Formats: sequence, structure tokens, C-alpha cells
Amino acid sequence: MLFTGLTLIFVMSKLLGVIDWSWLLCFCPIIVYVIFLFFVFVIYLMKIHKEDKKFEKMIEEKLKDDCK
Repeated sequence: MLFTGLTLIFVMSKLLGVIDWSWLLCFCPIIVYVIFLFFVFVIYLMKIHKEDKKFEKMIEEKLKDDCK
């Protein structure tokens, strides 16, 4: 919500001529937020993959024990 608010303030200021920044800088808060979400998503996927490997190992050990 903070990033959206900042972006709206920057865009309105740009449109009203209060600031003379590039449009890239005006949309920078949203770009930073999207990059942050991407990294959170990647970390989440890595965690799921790690838990999945633990589960597979546990099942594999259980199957080996059952076969004996």
C-alpha cells in the first residue's frame, strides 16, 4: 500500500509539474515492490522444494524399512 501511495504521489506531482523527474523514477516504488515480491516468491519456492526433498527422503526410508 505504501508503494502504491508513493507512486500516486509521484505521478500526480509529475503531471502537475511539481517535480521534473523521469517517468521511470515516478514508477520506481512499484518497480521496487515487484522486484521484492519476485524475490519473496523465489525464496518461497526454494523452501517448498527443500521440504519436498525431505518428504521424498522420508517416504523412501519408509519404503525401504517396509521391504525388509
